[in-house]
Amino acid sequence: MKQRSRWFPLFFFSFVLVALTPACEKKSSSPDYPQLLGAWEGVTSQDKQIQFSISNTDEILYVTYYKIVVNFPAGGQQTLQRHISTGIVAMNDKNFRIPLGNGTYGEAYLDGSFNLVTMALTGSFRIYNPAVPNDYATGFYTAGKTK
Repeated sequence: MKQRSRWFPLFFFSFVLVALTPACEKKSSSPDYPQLLGAWEGVTSQDKQIQFSISNTDEILYVTYYKIVVNFPAGGQQTLQRHISTGIVAMNDKNFRIPLGNGTYGEAYLDGSFNLVTMALTGSFRIYNPAVPNDYATGFYTAGKTK
């Protein structure tokens, strides 16, 4: 009977490990929360329209589009709208914060948080009036998935 080398188990284990490594890799390019992909639309606390699009790039969710209409206390209305197909901002788990610059009273922003149970997007905003530096609009919103 032929005797096996004492190195055989080590070589065999190494071969199996190398052979199985590709099988353990993630094969899908799906992000953690694929149900968030698509278009979202809702209404702000000012009873104005708000829209978002969420896209997947390399398994990371990005806000790729937003549109919000705000009224300022000093008067006037502004529509902020932006689209970048590669992503405006990456999601942090189920949350995002889009910086919109700074003003007299701090950071301007548009943020949001997704609830997977209710499939709702809620968030808040602060947007400065470009015509009146000390004037800004704040509020909150709720949105639902449309596509």
